[in-house]
Amino acid sequence: MSRIKIKFTDFWTSFEERDEPFDALFCLIKDHFDIELSDKPDYVICSCFGSDYLNYPDAVRILFLGENIFPNFNFYDYAIGFHNIHFDDRYIRFPLYWLYQSDCLEALAKGKTPCQQDDLLNREFCGLVTSHVCNLRDGLFNAVMQYKHVSSGGPWLNNIGGTIGKTVGDKRNWQRKFKFSLCSENSITNGYVTEKILQGFSAHTVPIYLGTSSVVKDFNPKAFVNVSDFANYEEAIQHIAEIDQNDNLYLSMLAEPAFAE
Repeated sequence: MSRIKIKFTDFWTSFEERDEPFDALFCLIKDHFDIELSDKPDYVICSCFGSDYLNYPDAVRILFLGENIFPNFNFYDYAIGFHNIHFDDRYIRFPLYWLYQSDCLEALAKGKTPCQQDDLLNREFCGLVTSHVCNLRDGLFNAVMQYKHVSSGGPWLNNIGGTIGKTVGDKRNWQRKFKFSLCSENSITNGYVTEKILQGFSAHTVPIYLGTSSVVKDFNPKAFVNVSDFANYEEAIQHIAEIDQNDNLYLSMLAEPAFAE
């Protein structure tokens, strides 16, 4: 097995602290190479949160994106990201959500785990967890709130008196309290699908998703509400209300697999 020297840099804070995506990416690489983490690397694997990668001009630069940014191949030798592009062997589409392995496993189990129907149907209406202000999320949140109360458990628009990960606890277990999860991207670009909808599925809810229409290439359209399918929020809310008030329809969506074929 080849031995290579790698430097991870310019990632988000929790990645630098070796969160689940770090562990998953590290394991993917070490399945194929003998890895040495080094400040004199052969390969720099970097993201978009800094410019430290410029300090290693002799290393091969591999950009890993978790944000809606188009890779600039003038600065990087290779890139891994969300966009549906083709550039010989220099790019691969590998959405960030694949590195959330525990959520992937839970989403794969959706609809296969026995559960009492009453437990599923008697849950609260809808939950949201997000940290950052975003016009897309703000608009969707306010629109759905016109129908029923949405519990917001993150720092943004918090209305439960505590935040997930602090006073509320585990995000996935908290989301299981709800029939629906509000899952909005921070921007809309073809191919840009983050872990938001995956985590809605992993909590065994029906995601209400706002983002790229190409999400159906990744996730089963029969298992979630795709707000992009509707002409406006009003039509989308009518459909959400129909699902919410029709137990058989709701349960049929829960029984659908999360991932597209």
